[in-house]
Amino acid sequence: MSQGQPGVPVLWDPETLARIRSLQLIARQSVEGVLSGEHRSRRVGASVEFADYKEYQAGDDLRHLDWKVLGRSDRLVTRRYQLETELSCMIVLDASGDLSTGGAETQRGARGWLQRVFAGPKAAPRRPALGTTKFGYAVTLAASLAWALIRRQEPVGLAVIGGETRGVRLLMPRQGQAQLARIIGVLADLRPAGQADLGQTLAAIGPRLRQRSLVCVVSDFMEEPADWSPAMLAFSKRRADIAAFHVLDRQEMHLDFERPAHFFSPEGGDDLAIDPVGAQAEYAKVRDTWLAQVEGEIRAQKGRYYPCLTDAGLDGPLRSLLLGHPGAPLRLERP
Repeated sequence: MSQGQPGVPVLWDPETLARIRSLQLIARQSVEGVLSGEHRSRRVGASVEFADYKEYQAGDDLRHLDWKVLGRSDRLVTRRYQLETELSCMIVLDASGDLSTGGAETQRGARGWLQRVFAGPKAAPRRPALGTTKFGYAVTLAASLAWALIRRQEPVGLAVIGGETRGVRLLMPRQGQAQLARIIGVLADLRPAGQADLGQTLAAIGPRLRQRSLVCVVSDFMEEPADWSPAMLAFSKRRADIAAFHVLDRQEMHLDFERPAHFFSPEGGDDLAIDPVGAQAEYAKVRDTWLAQVEGEIRAQKGRYYPCLTDAGLDGPLRSLLLGHPGAPLRLERP
């Protein structure tokens, strides 16, 4: 169950419950595959600032038992404290309409950015598969990041840009498995829709985060860099660590379609009649300029740039962030 308005329960449908189970499995397997053999870093210990309670388990330090709770509720719980090295993390997920394209959706001619338009009204927002669609990739990457960071006992939050959801759109950073369940529940219930306003969202959440926070932005960055770059500059001034995961579909990046067609964006604008074969050379120049501009703006604000091709899996981006490996350069060549 998720929460929409305060006090009003929203029951998850069977499809959402199935997506929750799938996201949990994908996230756990992805993270364990990357972190297998890594020494687990404990981020909660004895310091001056109280963090939360946990159920007592055999072997826990008896000095941290809370006797007042025991007296009131007959429960054994220990007090946990924040270390000064604790890192507050916020995952910012783009769920706008343009993320509904890519992968199998494109191959079937589904509607969307750089996709063939067929007769009939535009389809209502729905939840693309968790496979190699751009939205599915972005959601599973966000779930995997949350799983890994909470596994390291960091407080993690989630901010959703665009999209349709019956639940919350902003979860401030917290620790623990209950927070992970909230995040995965929100992700499973999302549908891509509407327009993103990356700059406005980052500007709104920035003042609410601690300094030196980790901010993971998962987006296709299909906005003018001038609109979101100032917000990233504000984060860098607060000494935040920005990790930008640029979600890309190889077929879209190559304009890899066989016949002339009309193309449109789910986020609005006029349709364009394009002959993909004849336009590929000029399109490649525009694409490369745009990619260089996005990467340049992120690095100019001291952020880390991770290009993520949806057919290349989650291993590379997760390994780069979690283990400190340098991000692999973007390779758009067809496999």
